[in-house]
Amino acid sequence: NDYRVMRQDQAQRLLFPSRNTAQVRLQLLWQHAYLKRDFLPVLGGIQTSPILYRVDKKGAELLRREFSYGNEDLRWQGAKNLNQRFLLHTIGLGEIRLAVELSCANRGFELETWRDEKALKVDYDKVQVDKRLVAVLPDAYFVVRDADGHRFHFFVEFDRGVEGVRFFKKKMTAFRLYFLGGQVTKRYGTDKIRVLTVVEGSNPEKRLKQLRRSTKNAGGGKWFLFTGLDTLSKAQFFSDSYWLPVEGEKTRYLVK
Repeated sequence: NDYRVMRQDQAQRLLFPSRNTAQVRLQLLWQHAYLKRDFLPVLGGIQTSPILYRVDKKGAELLRREFSYGNEDLRWQGAKNLNQRFLLHTIGLGEIRLAVELSCANRGFELETWRDEKALKVDYDKVQVDKRLVAVLPDAYFVVRDADGHRFHFFVEFDRGVEGVRFFKKKMTAFRLYFLGGQVTKRYGTDKIRVLTVVEGSNPEKRLKQLRRSTKNAGGGKWFLFTGLDTLSKAQFFSDSYWLPVEGEKTRYLVK
């Protein structure tokens, strides 16, 4: 429910000790209508699509009955056919969240808050960029708490190369003005929020250079860090040094 859509391997890494256990349990949940199964459209019908899972009606009913979920808590999508762009973006964002959760477990951190764009759209701020109001609306916002009670706040931007560089620059400009103008503190209680941009695509190195250059042209700042989804998936989210700043090639830790 929290992830909205998950690949089978993602569910396995988060919840199950083995691939076989995950397959059996997920199949049973699907057969009994607690989960719904989807497949990504495949060009030419040659490549096999991974199985995707999301909460079905009985699963939503169980969450309401056993865990007192209201409609605002349910991430269940009722549509019969989901847009491929939505699926790919949601699965990629889920990969980022999964990396956060696994790293939290490894470090003894707690993931206190995770709000995706759907939740953030309920109420958000705007800033003026070039005489136009631009929404400050990241793909996700999350907060983790370490063993000593210190909290770390992050915005997430997941980039699949679909949007133009000019649009991305406007987004980064909006974030920068949001921090400098103090609006971020009024809503989130802190201005110590880092904007993490994670890139996926056929040429992530090239895209990373474009987005870092675009952010520099937007004014840059200490808030912005970048990495590729492949790199992130192979590393410890908080412990390993692989995040690139706007300028320079020296990578950074998120939490030492």
